Amino acid sequence: MPIIDKKAPAPVNTDQMAHWKPLHRIENMGASVQITANELHGLPYSRLLYAEGDSWFDKFTPLPKSGTNLIEALRLPEFSVVVDASHIGETADKLVKGWQRRQTQAQFDLFGFDAILLSIGGNDLIDLFEEIYLKQAEAQAGQMLRPDDLQKVHALIRGQVITPFFDQVIANIKHFVGQRDRAKNAKTSKAPLILHGYDWMQPRPAKSIILAGTPFGSGPWLYETMSHAGLNDTQMTQAAQEVVDEFNRRLIQMVNELGPEANIWLLDQRGTLERAAPGSTGHSGDWADEIHLTQDGYRKLANRFWNPWLAKALNLI
Repeated sequence: MPIIDKKAPAPVNTDQMAHWKPLHRIENMGASVQITANELHGLPYSRLLYAEGDSWFDKFTPLPKSGTNLIEALRLPEFSVVVDASHIGETADKLVKGWQRRQTQAQFDLFGFDAILLSIGGNDLIDLFEEIYLKQAEAQAGQMLRPDDLQKVHALIRGQVITPFFDQVIANIKHFVGQRDRAKNAKTSKAPLILHGYDWMQPRPAKSIILAGTPFGSGPWLYETMSHAGLNDTQMTQAAQEVVDEFNRRLIQMVNELGPEANIWLLDQRGTLERAAPGSTGHSGDWADEIHLTQDGYRKLANRFWNPWLAKALNLI
């Protein structure tokens, strides 16, 4: 269930949402104020949204195929516009540093956003997995870990890697919340911020197709390092779930600490998606590759969580 201190929206079934309208996207990867102003001119929108984050939002994953991101699955009862500043590979630290931070603040200061959507943390988790298992991979040289060895590795992870890592990720998300709070535009400074945790992914040898219909792609992001570190499929599943659970736990803790006045709507999506089969190389369950969803997977998340809760946050239901 979503982790928010608010009354749940009235049930909305998929037949009702079929009549809702897709978001009109303003693609603005550089968060240019001028692009936003030009594209908004003359649009008769009911609500204005701002989306920042990673490839789960970015429309170009992969090119030129459509329907492969969460924003395309979103629907609202009234015509609404989303300024999409997301891009592939975004991490929480890049979100709040330098040029990107200044561009975001300029958007928040000038425009009155009714809600802010944030998809962040997935690429940070990839970096964490690599940090955890890279040295172990070098030591193991492809030999399988014994159960007692794996327990020792996980104890090391929890004590020396995960805690400081998530401290920094959460601190960066709080910095982004602070940017909203400091917005000179009064509407934006009070806008609900919709944030999500991730569902359980399966490390597997499934790469992403960057250019649809071609063999060109990247990944897998988790499988190779974990395999070389000596983990079998079952151990990979357990290790990935442990890290994803910890990320969700830290997000919940952050929202509780900030309190309801922070107006953060955290969607806990665990257990929603059909997991990919261990060892699979293509589409499996609701997953297109190791870390991205199929079109049906994004629709599932949108229909169960995003559409009704976003409509409620925007006072549209």
